[in-house]
Amino acid sequence: MIDSSLQVSIEQLLEPFLEERGVELVELQITGNSRKRTLRLFVDQPGGITVGECTQISRDFADVLDTDDPIDGSYVLQVSSPGLNRALKTAQDFDRSIGQLVKLVVEGKGDLVGSLESYDDTELHLRIEDEIKVLKTSEITRANLHFDMQASLRNSTS
Repeated sequence: MIDSSLQVSIEQLLEPFLEERGVELVELQITGNSRKRTLRLFVDQPGGITVGECTQISRDFADVLDTDDPIDGSYVLQVSSPGLNRALKTAQDFDRSIGQLVKLVVEGKGDLVGSLESYDDTELHLRIEDEIKVLKTSEITRANLHFDMQASLRNSTS
């Protein structure tokens, strides 16, 4: 079990650090024990984030961690993009994903894949082929961007 005060301390260090770079913290994962921890930062920015930018953030934030020293023992810092199939958790995630292909797990309906047409706190509209489905956000148990590799390959060869 990871100490929640450690999570809060690291998030407080991260927030201004990332904000001044125009980068958003998508998720912070802390694993391991007090002797050796692994910190995984999933970061993004408008237009996406490059491997080089992740590398620079890792170097610079390691300096911040070494200076402020919130972690007892040694640690490994990993910085990555959230990936092509990133989880959608916040209203901002959903708003940013309007017009994109998403995969939803919906109570009583299973997996649905379609284009996110609109989103608010109570419902979202999902276009599946020529039909718009209106779904209650309270029924959505998981949501991710959905990258269709086959469609991408078909489009690249056309």
